Amino acid sequence: MAEDEPRGILCTLTPWKAALVGPFVDYVGLATILPLLPFFLLDLYKQIDSFSCPAGSRGESYPDLAAAQLACTNQTDCFGVYAGSCDDSTSFELCNAKETDWVDAADSSCVYRKGEVSTAACQL
Repeated sequence: MAEDEPRGILCTLTPWKAALVGPFVDYVGLATILPLLPFFLLDLYKQIDSFSCPAGSRGESYPDLAAAQLACTNQTDCFGVYAGSCDDSTSFELCNAKETDWVDAADSSCVYRKGEVSTAACQL
């Protein structure tokens, strides 16, 4: 594996967040901190309104945004998370199209654009 490749979710966190969550995961287990994932993924994703991921470029569907963002974060071919309605979506799909291929949408759909994956937390 190349040195600059991400190696999982901790590579996407700022170093202070990784240091904060590490001891809790060891002590209480991963399932206990799952509700905190939106806080840790907040720095990585940005909501882009009035855009849609092309239908042929959508991947797996998830019931909540945090689960979709976590899945997208760990996939190199995922560039964002598509929501059919950013106001009250109940389904979030992975978007495998680059931002330049997204299409304008007249409805309330949006794409949560995945930012650059920081490998700072992976440097040991």
